[in-house]
Amino acid sequence: MCEVSRVVIFTSILLFLGVEESCSKNILFFFPISTYSHRIPVWPLVEDMVAKGHNVTFVMPYPPKEPNPKVTEFAPKEMVKYVLDNEEGPVAVKMRSEGVSVIDSQWFVLTDWGLEMCKLFIESPDTQEWMKNNHFDLVVIDGLYNDCGLGLAYKYNAPHITFVTSALFMWHGDSYGIAGEHSWLPDMQYHYPQAMTFMQRFWNVYNPIYWALEREYYYLPKLTEILRKGLNIPDLPPLREIERNVSLVLMNSHFSEEFARSLPPLVVPVGGMHIKETNKPLPKNIEDFIAKGGSKGFVYISFGSAVQLANSPPEILAAFLGAVKRVDINFIWKWDAEIPKDMPKNVFMQKWMPQQDILAHPKIKGFVTHSGLMSIQEAVYNGVPLVSMPVFAEQDYNAERIHAGKYGIRLEITTVTEDQLVDAISKIVYDPIYKQRMLEKSKRFRDRPMKPVETAVWWVEYVLRQGDTSFLKPLGIHQNWFIRRSLDVYFFAFTILAVLLIIRRQKKIPRH
Repeated sequence: MCEVSRVVIFTSILLFLGVEESCSKNILFFFPISTYSHRIPVWPLVEDMVAKGHNVTFVMPYPPKEPNPKVTEFAPKEMVKYVLDNEEGPVAVKMRSEGVSVIDSQWFVLTDWGLEMCKLFIESPDTQEWMKNNHFDLVVIDGLYNDCGLGLAYKYNAPHITFVTSALFMWHGDSYGIAGEHSWLPDMQYHYPQAMTFMQRFWNVYNPIYWALEREYYYLPKLTEILRKGLNIPDLPPLREIERNVSLVLMNSHFSEEFARSLPPLVVPVGGMHIKETNKPLPKNIEDFIAKGGSKGFVYISFGSAVQLANSPPEILAAFLGAVKRVDINFIWKWDAEIPKDMPKNVFMQKWMPQQDILAHPKIKGFVTHSGLMSIQEAVYNGVPLVSMPVFAEQDYNAERIHAGKYGIRLEITTVTEDQLVDAISKIVYDPIYKQRMLEKSKRFRDRPMKPVETAVWWVEYVLRQGDTSFLKPLGIHQNWFIRRSLDVYFFAFTILAVLLIIRRQKKIPRH
């Protein structure tokens, strides 16, 4: 009897292991057009998929700072060179000094980036060899003009998921048939205030139409031709058709911090996946500096990995250096250059900072930030009020939302003065309303049925289990931009009304 039991148990273990092996999938994360910060929000999902036994390949021009030995990294040298040559971050503050409109117009560069990056990637000898030796069951594509990945999804006959590293971009409504809410939801590119004027609403309605037309009639057709040649698939369908086959959209945002949106089941908010629930003790040099300040606490200053504040125009640096000398509080400042010799004793500077651990420290009073979404989410999670100074990309959109919600203060970095900085920092530190509003945000942001990464993992595996997820999609995904907005209906109604008015007027004209 015991021998039979051993056989049954052993057989059960083998069957279990066999099931696990059969469930293992090859997953490609395709993130060529990005900054390093795009790796941060999706990385917990990557590591959880690996932990569940899936084989993950990550395509990105920026190598990981903490590599996971179970994740395969791939980046052809042509792609790496192109991205490094076109980085905006280090010079973004100087570009912004020419006017905020210069930063807004940088969105239009995405078309050229998307086409050139795809050409370099697909035609690289390294990529050609890599494609021959790999097969993927699922492709996860960064939603910032990385549509080259659609060709790979078709080549491998794999479902694809879009991962949006922020809230939805201007073109995503038309890409996925999502109902437009342009009368009240500010456009990310032009980051209007929530109470828009008529002309702002006009451009808010027009801009998504521009992106829809640009993608459907220019960008995607050109990209299709590049992929037909590079993949050696002459009959590759138009990418717009492949785009419509999207299985899921994961959005690195959440209504508790952003806006309440009318989203179809296809779009799943997972904002905050990268946030750590437990924090490590700070390095001794930082903790000692905080301890010297006693009970008055400290303010953290960081402009992320892409923006180098040390390279800012001298008048901007003078405003910062003057302000930290005047406010009676300590400052911990992420600084990417040689430390100035005249730095006051209440300032601690260092190139690398454990940001999440700093924001979780009980003595922190505020955070001066460039308004990057991950930094905002970390501040919200830990209840730290903000001085928000956007530089490029979607940061103006984020900063405007923070300011309107009164859990932070927005300043314009290119014209900021010492007095403005002193006033803003003093308010978030000493005016309790900012802390109170941020704590309310924090409570809502944390209160979810599942952790964000658990939600993302469940939905990714749901796609792998179900295969067909067309039932998640709104029917509008198959309509063109004109019909989706019911413009044909309005045009017909307007025409009928105009005809009736003309007929009525003609009847009133006296005849001689």
